Amino acid sequence: MNINNHNWGEYRSGHECDYYLPSSINKAWRWEDSGLDVLIEQATLKLGELNGYASLIPDVETITTLHRITEALSSCRITSNSISLKEILLPEHTIDPQFQSDRALVDNYFNTLSNDITNLNQEPLSLESIRKTHHSLYKGLNHNLYPDTVEPGSFRNSFLNTTSDYNSTRTFGASYTPPDPIHIRPLMHDLDLFIQNRDNHPIPELIRTALIYYQLISIRPFSIGNGKIARLVTYLYMIQIRLLSRPILNLSKYFENNRSQHDKLLNSVQEDHDMINWIKFFLNGVKITATDSISRLAEVYYQKKDLSYWIETEWGRRSGTGLILLNTIYSQPMIDVKGVEKACDLTPKAAGDLVRSFIDAGILTEITGQVRNRIFLFEPYLNKFTS
Repeated sequence: MNINNHNWGEYRSGHECDYYLPSSINKAWRWEDSGLDVLIEQATLKLGELNGYASLIPDVETITTLHRITEALSSCRITSNSISLKEILLPEHTIDPQFQSDRALVDNYFNTLSNDITNLNQEPLSLESIRKTHHSLYKGLNHNLYPDTVEPGSFRNSFLNTTSDYNSTRTFGASYTPPDPIHIRPLMHDLDLFIQNRDNHPIPELIRTALIYYQLISIRPFSIGNGKIARLVTYLYMIQIRLLSRPILNLSKYFENNRSQHDKLLNSVQEDHDMINWIKFFLNGVKITATDSISRLAEVYYQKKDLSYWIETEWGRRSGTGLILLNTIYSQPMIDVKGVEKACDLTPKAAGDLVRSFIDAGILTEITGQVRNRIFLFEPYLNKFTS
């Protein structure tokens, strides 16, 4: 089947309203576009370079936490979430009440991504695992984030309200109405076959990934959170098939920064059957974010190497606890004295002295301005994710 001239869907009349029905995608795809071939090669090479670079960094897992947090934050901010990275890192009890719901959703996204990555070997991507992922994303959240009628983990059984704050469909424009619920299970079954049939329908995996993302966005199988689920599934698929060795790619940041083009190109698949330019946009995003991740990993690696060397050579007998704290703040860049006590097994006084030494060295900064219950930020590290 030729991607260039395929009919990617059609409008149909339903008993409640007209809707758009995307075509099935479990097919053997080909294309006629040399520019697409070049982008496939460039993006694949960049991912290989990123994976290779990450494999050479000692204790690389220490710094993947913040990569997962920023991916979760970017994905949630694409729609309505406005919370900042610093507010995500603050202790939960200190969060401004107006941001608590946003914080809870980002926390759920981070935990869902982390747990699903861990469980991929035991439970690869499937219809059931996608439903579980949706359930994990929304379980335990306050219902001001979604209507009481929404059941996390269940496919929707009604049309989406396109004017609802919960179900913004502006990705495809105001006129877009996702498929009638009667089509959801057949479409999702077809998507599941496409995910599983890598041997029967071999194509470059980045093409498959771009099509998976588009199809989930088009079907909108759940009553809420379909964009987030599409980005989660895309990320998990890339890790499952080893396109990405670790969660160190912030593709959602690319979508967030290019939201208008993201929406326009997805809409042109529906209106003009132009899948090629959507795939090119997706591949370009992979290439750009992989390049950014390589640069960030290099900066963090040398930053940590220099700080470790300084502590080892200048701190004498305190170097052991200094290195423990340094490793701790790379995975937990916002910390209080009690956190230092626990991480380094120190008394309150010794922990306070250690923190003061990190402040004097410009590693930590106190951010509350308070005398008690102070919180310290590893700002030189955090800046590498916010610049």
